[in-house]
Amino acid sequence: MDFDRADLIAVGSILAIAVLVYGVWISRLGFYWDDWPVIWVYKALGKSGVIRYFAAERPVAGAMYAFLFPFLGTSPLGWQLVAFLVRLASTVLLYLALRILWPTHREIAWLTGVMVLLYPGFSEQAIALNFLEQSSSFLFFSISLAATLLALTRRSHRWVFILIALSTELIAYLITEFYVALELFRLAVIVIVVRREFANGKPLARKTLTLWSPYAAIWAIYIVWRSFFLQLAAQFDYTDVRSQMAVFRAHPLHQLIARAEITFQNVVMSTAVAWARPFRQELSNFDRLSVLAWTVGLLAAGICLIALRTIGRPRTRELSFGKAAANKNPLHEGIVLSIVGLCVAGLPYAMSSLRVEYSSGGPPYFSDRFALSFMLPASLALACLVEFCAVRQSRRAVAAVIILVFSVFQFRNDAAFYQDWLRQKSLFWQIAWRAPELKRDTGILLNGLPRSLCRNHAAGMLNMLYGTDDGSGRLRYFIFDMAQLAAEGLPASDGGLSYEPGAPMIGRLRTYTFQGSASQSLVSWIAPDGTWRIVAKPYVNESLDGSALSLNVGSLSSPAAVIADSPMSPRGDLFQIYGGESTSQWLYYYQKAELARQLAQWNLVATLGDAARSKGYAPDDMSEWFPFIEGYAMTGRYQDATTLSRALLKNRPDAIVPLSSLWSRVKAAQIGARSTDLGAALQSLSSDLMLEKAN
Repeated sequence: MDFDRADLIAVGSILAIAVLVYGVWISRLGFYWDDWPVIWVYKALGKSGVIRYFAAERPVAGAMYAFLFPFLGTSPLGWQLVAFLVRLASTVLLYLALRILWPTHREIAWLTGVMVLLYPGFSEQAIALNFLEQSSSFLFFSISLAATLLALTRRSHRWVFILIALSTELIAYLITEFYVALELFRLAVIVIVVRREFANGKPLARKTLTLWSPYAAIWAIYIVWRSFFLQLAAQFDYTDVRSQMAVFRAHPLHQLIARAEITFQNVVMSTAVAWARPFRQELSNFDRLSVLAWTVGLLAAGICLIALRTIGRPRTRELSFGKAAANKNPLHEGIVLSIVGLCVAGLPYAMSSLRVEYSSGGPPYFSDRFALSFMLPASLALACLVEFCAVRQSRRAVAAVIILVFSVFQFRNDAAFYQDWLRQKSLFWQIAWRAPELKRDTGILLNGLPRSLCRNHAAGMLNMLYGTDDGSGRLRYFIFDMAQLAAEGLPASDGGLSYEPGAPMIGRLRTYTFQGSASQSLVSWIAPDGTWRIVAKPYVNESLDGSALSLNVGSLSSPAAVIADSPMSPRGDLFQIYGGESTSQWLYYYQKAELARQLAQWNLVATLGDAARSKGYAPDDMSEWFPFIEGYAMTGRYQDATTLSRALLKNRPDAIVPLSSLWSRVKAAQIGARSTDLGAALQSLSSDLMLEKAN
């Protein structure tokens, strides 16, 4: 390839933008969503378990993960770095491929590559392990496309390039079916090259089909294997071609219209709606994070202007592609390519009735992964629109503004994932402090899970926390997402889960199962300030802002029956992934005090309260003072208990009922003991509490 200084600047600028937007977060991001089940399977069952885990969906992806785990282990940094490098490499290769196609119009090739790098239709780059299969598949597709163009435009080593293109094509499709329909995009590329260079009076269709035939053969073999020979598990029925064909045959006209509507919606969602996503309300925020994001965006926009100015300069010599190719205007070709790509990219989703969707409230977005198939043609379309619609003098400025906004969007996405990672770590450290030993076969019903752990994505994490994996693959603990259960219905979600005492609690992760009982469970919720709160008698009414879902089934919760104290932290290796313990915070003292209160270790509760107050720690939710108030009162420190009670009532007048209940328990427990001091304390609070009405 004729590679010059401008190409070096183009590649270097892509690298610089990637490092600015994604690179600064690599060491701060962790595991999310489907990452965790795979991590647990590897820790519990090793490489063979990972292969089995993916066998009924994407067996080649499973082999890829099994190969990588011994090198990357369970370190988030390793997986994040690999995911970043794969995405960067695919972007550079895509630029080089389009640069081969349009040798004298590198601006479009560069813009398309950067648009792919920052594509706002996909916002889950931080889910590094789970989406490595999609990003790796796209990398191999980019290699295959570049090799195809080299085979078409280079006489020397033509067959070497064809072999590279065919082998990487097959690998790309075997890893995941996301990009299989883009084979027709390759066909359109071949049509363009044939028309430009190889027609020479011969029939265009025959020449094109001859050149495409080896790729078509690989494509056809894969489609037949994926459709009729790969035995999918029952939970992947929606992607099973035979099942979908049966549905189509039952109502052909209705299904044809429905699938056409899905295709149209997906095209709109992956182009216009995706491009508009960064222009949301958060763009106008100017908090600390926004200032940093805007700084990164402005730097990326500056790099864009420099790069476009450099690579857009006329070349002093003609490339070996020929003058006809060099003088060809690529805009019409690019628009045709993007239209073809957009029309065909979503065919697998139309077959499976899957829609590109974007949710609000921050990542992860889940269904925006379906926009990945449209990423290449949508980015090419936007690059062509910039070139086509903007006047010559303003093209670079328009491109820089788009790069600016897209960079801010993706930078903020990674920041949101970083915050989610912190919430994850906080949750499991709180579980470790509050329940240093948890009885096996205990289920935790939890409302307010971090979004990356919703549904069953926290499956196996308690096993890793408590070190209960024995190689059998049985889940000894399970976290049930109460919000999902309420939204989707109990029978459909978790095998007929019932809230009746003694009813079985069954949780599933593909072929792995948790079997517990509603009578051996913890009902809990995560407060807005991030505190993990267990709901249990007699403290139910202390949850002033508690989740209604959790409070309604709080009678199932039995912490005294399933939680035991231990001088050591849980012995599992989850915290080798999450990192070291941080006891310098309010949550540590609160969770330890709740455990001590459960065990009636009132002196320890008071000691923990003294330590927290001496360090200046205090809760955002004043109701978290309840265990310390009770601890001080039970140890005869009525003045401290009274002071905290008044502070609590001043901040939260709605705490009067649970606080009255607390003092009634203290009075009942200390009849005949310190009666004078206790009576004085109760007398001083008589105007504030409803002791006569306390339960």
